[in-house]
Amino acid sequence: MVFDIAMAAMFAAVGDIVGLDKEVGGLLAGVALASTPYRETIAARLAPLRDFLLLFFFIALGSALDLSLLGTHVAGAIIFSLFVLIGNPLIVLVGHYKITGPPGIEEARAACLDYPERVCAYAWRGEEKLNLRSLTVAPRRSQAT
Repeated sequence: MVFDIAMAAMFAAVGDIVGLDKEVGGLLAGVALASTPYRETIAARLAPLRDFLLLFFFIALGSALDLSLLGTHVAGAIIFSLFVLIGNPLIVLVGHYKITGPPGIEEARAACLDYPERVCAYAWRGEEKLNLRSLTVAPRRSQAT
């Protein structure tokens, strides 16, 4: 773990040396630490600090806004808002109902449980690799005539 932290600090230092912002160096350090087996421990220990510093991020972001420019972007904001509120759910619904084939384990750590006309559930018991024995699939619904 000491090597992993040293590697993350090295990424942050190299980012600062080449002229990148501290934030980019921190991002590279986070990417380096994300590939270690200690990532859950690090994330759990840093969660309170992250939540506390998030307050200052939004304060800095809000104080940097120039409200005199607010009226110049109303049309773009409305179009973007309509896309998010209407377009995004449509994209999700279209993609959602394109799932085909029998329910199963997609990857070692991923199983799709949202099939049209099928009810699926996975009983996870802490295993590293998902297995089909823990996957429960209800029978197909009968078509009413």
